[in-house]
Formats: sequence, structure tokens, C-alpha cells
Amino acid sequence: MEDSRMVATADQTELLNILRKEGSKCLSQIAESSPPDGNKTYCPPEWDLVTCWPYGEAGAKVSLLCPGYLPDFNSQDVLPFVLPQTSRVPREVLKRVTTMYTVGYSVSLGSLFIAFIILASFKRLHCTRNYVHMHLFMSYMLRAFFILVKDAVLVGDSVDTPRDT
Repeated sequence: MEDSRMVATADQTELLNILRKEGSKCLSQIAESSPPDGNKTYCPPEWDLVTCWPYGEAGAKVSLLCPGYLPDFNSQDVLPFVLPQTSRVPREVLKRVTTMYTVGYSVSLGSLFIAFIILASFKRLHCTRNYVHMHLFMSYMLRAFFILVKDAVLVGDSVDTPRDT
């Protein structure tokens, strides 16, 4: 297990060295550059500790690909979460996310309820520390319960039915 930690640390150190080199390269490019057109207003170039951003025309959107030195990043065969034509999240993605967090809150509510019953049932487990945990469990159970009720009552099936906002 320590070997994997050493590998992760080596990878992190290597990435930090790459970021330092890219940062110094970017800062030297920024020092040598000037705005493309002196008659327009431009946002200044910037190194944000990951990417070197060029001059950007004021009010315009500047987009860059993720740099190749970022580990484990695949920019091929991806679907944007927000479609450019509509600026909205696709319904199937929204439904999937809603289902995932509903299942998560439900499992959390059930397991916290079981833990609460166990702590409340056995007299040997009654102590100040467990009372604090029981109160924490109850607060998380109430939160999960009210989130599930809110989604059922207020939101309902609005993910399925299109609405104009």
C-alpha cells in the first residue's frame, strides 16, 4: 500500500514540476506579448496555475482545450452537459442525476435509521458520545427526509414535463 502512495506522490511531484515549467513559460510569453489590436479593449493574458490564457477581447468568450499535461483527462468522445444551441442541460442527464441523488438520500436515510434504532435499543450503548451521534443521525435523517418530500411534492415529475421558464 505504501508503494501506491509513493507512486501517487511521485506523480504529484512530477505534475507540480510540469506546472511550474509551464507557468514560467507562460509568464515569459505574457511579458513579451502585447494586445493584438491597439484600438480595441482586451482582457489581459493570465496564468491561472493550470492554463495560459491569451488576450481576450472584452465581452467575448475565450475557450481553450485542456492542456495535455493534465493526467487522466480524455477530451475525445465526450458530450457537453450544456448544449450550445439551448444552453440547457439535456433532460436525460437531469433525470439520471435526480435518480442518483434520490437513491443516495434514500439509502442514507435507511442506514441512519437502522443505526439510530440500534443505538436507542441497547442500554449498554447509552452514553454522552452516542447521544451526540444519535442527535447527528436524527438531523441527517430529517434533512434527507425533507429533501425527498420536497422533491416529491414541489418538483414532482417536472423533469419529465417540458416547461418554459
